[in-house]
Amino acid sequence: MSFRVISKRLKERFAIKISAGYLCKIFNETISKVKSSIEIKQQCQPQWEGNLTVDEKMINIKGQKKISLIAKDSSEDIVHQELFDQIEQDRYDDFLRFIKLRLNYPFKSITTDLDPMLAKAIKTVLGESFPHQLPLKNTLDNIYRIVKYQTLKVKLNKLQREAENKQKKLSLEL
Repeated sequence: MSFRVISKRLKERFAIKISAGYLCKIFNETISKVKSSIEIKQQCQPQWEGNLTVDEKMINIKGQKKISLIAKDSSEDIVHQELFDQIEQDRYDDFLRFIKLRLNYPFKSITTDLDPMLAKAIKTVLGESFPHQLPLKNTLDNIYRIVKYQTLKVKLNKLQREAENKQKKLSLEL
């Protein structure tokens, strides 16, 4: 949403009058204080456990599709996040390389969804035998999609046979 729309919604829902310009100023002040992954590591010295989960989300920004990659440690700390314009293998590789080399993340294992580019990046950056887990939820979701697809396919075939039989009956009647 634009600052103008946010301002309007605040007024409508909460009777709070804040101009779009003031919202923009607050946003810019806040964003200027956001630390990079490297600054967080240096200043906060997080105690990462080494079990990383990487997830990607497709998002729309002003009508353009972007991909957000987020790496989260099992301690619940966000280790690193990046936003990409395009989905490319070298971007996934560089994302993991940054975490490994620049943040010196203590990798023990990594969990991702079924994204083949993430799987390839893990093999490229961390090695063929690195412990890579797939969450049970994603696997169950995929099984559900397959079962649902098969059920719909059976129903479609049944409807097609019924339509063919009705067409044959009409042909015989004429």
